[in-house]
Amino acid sequence: MSEIRKALLHSILNSYSLKVLAIASSVIVARLLTPSEVGTYAIASSLIVWLSEIKLMGANLYIIREKNIDTNKIRSSLGVSIILSWLIGFILFFSSTIIADFFANRDVGNIIKILAATFILSPYTSVYQALLTRKLKFNILLRINIASSIISITITILLILYGFSFYSLALGFLSREIIYFFGIRFNTHKGTPVIPNFHNSSKIIKLGLYSSTSGLLRKAQFTFPDLLIGRFGTTAQVGIFSKGLGFVEFVNEAVSSGTTPISLPYLSKNNQSPAAMELAYRKASVFSTALIWPVLAVVSVFAKPAIIVLFGNQWIEAAPLAAIIAISVIIKEAHLYSNQYIVASSKEHFLIIKDALIFLAFIISLVLYFRYSLIGLAYSYLLTSLFSLMITTLILKMATNFSAKIFIKSIIPSLNLTIICLIFSEILKRAIDHFSLNPYLTISIVALIMPIFWLSAATLTRHAISHEIKDIINKIMSKFKKQKDKN
Repeated sequence: MSEIRKALLHSILNSYSLKVLAIASSVIVARLLTPSEVGTYAIASSLIVWLSEIKLMGANLYIIREKNIDTNKIRSSLGVSIILSWLIGFILFFSSTIIADFFANRDVGNIIKILAATFILSPYTSVYQALLTRKLKFNILLRINIASSIISITITILLILYGFSFYSLALGFLSREIIYFFGIRFNTHKGTPVIPNFHNSSKIIKLGLYSSTSGLLRKAQFTFPDLLIGRFGTTAQVGIFSKGLGFVEFVNEAVSSGTTPISLPYLSKNNQSPAAMELAYRKASVFSTALIWPVLAVVSVFAKPAIIVLFGNQWIEAAPLAAIIAISVIIKEAHLYSNQYIVASSKEHFLIIKDALIFLAFIISLVLYFRYSLIGLAYSYLLTSLFSLMITTLILKMATNFSAKIFIKSIIPSLNLTIICLIFSEILKRAIDHFSLNPYLTISIVALIMPIFWLSAATLTRHAISHEIKDIINKIMSKFKKQKDKN
């Protein structure tokens, strides 16, 4: 197997192993802590996660993208990262009391103090990780991620059992960062610099300006609701909403990650002309929507039993929120690869415009709908997704060779496939409700039937993805037959 294929395999394994460990941890913690306890941690961690977008300011991207890397460039990357990351960490630590007073919750301030410590290690961890990524050492990153995550989960669970409540989550996260740092450092070349310098900083900051600003605006859509509810609602409400949102995002990321091997090659191989790029984007969107949309449609129908099976009965209030958010994500993911398309077209400045407009719409919808409780907040996501679809379509039209009319026509088969799966899911749900089956049996039936139904529907409607799946199966069977003939 070639080095590139090995790297790709380890990269995919790394992504999915982390997702599996994350959901396993979430499932266990959800049964050990109350929504109020999880909500208290979520308020503090939301602020940390949001500010984490600017702590590196492109240093890791600079390491990966720079054609020739030397000691001075590595030290410069460390310099930029240290200034920003340590500054944010110190501000968070010393302003934790003010933040706690703002949320009228002393525990939030204490959690922020613990999590602020992770900003001390972040510059070295990120830069050293970028060096390993540059060398395609995904096998090393895979081992480090799995080891640090398992140890962190174990520490978190033990601390919960010993009565540390939400502090267990903060200390578990801190332990993961420490273990990850030593793992990365141990596997980095011994001559890798530790002392930073501050030469050529402007080039690094300029590279990271677009990505960090866009990241801040996009990440705000996942963190601001927790902060808003934490200020004007209860910690239990924060926990319930974050669980509903987190569940849908986990499903979405798990499925969308699976579309990358099929869809992204079109974007990377067909950038010779604007017309070729537009065609590649449409093909990528056809595949991604055919996978993501039906899955999220099924999630919207069976959100309640899924939440109960994964997290327990105490989280049942998150089910209607998850159902609404799933529909909003369906709308948003029509343009899943829009950012890659814009960057590949060398129009990065349009990313800032797009994300800023969507962020503005999100803030307005939050203010308008939050007064109608958590359900209203979920509907604000739906409203924002509709605006996001329109503004992204307009930005693509301005920045690229994108044709909205042709794009809509190309994804209609995916829409038809999704509607068919949605209707069948509703029929299946009514049948299950008629026999009063328990949530565990319900999810087992859905997991068994829906993939078969989806593939059958895709084949009967002659969706393009059915042809791709058929080709993949034929190639696997052909290789198997050749191997059998050799033996």
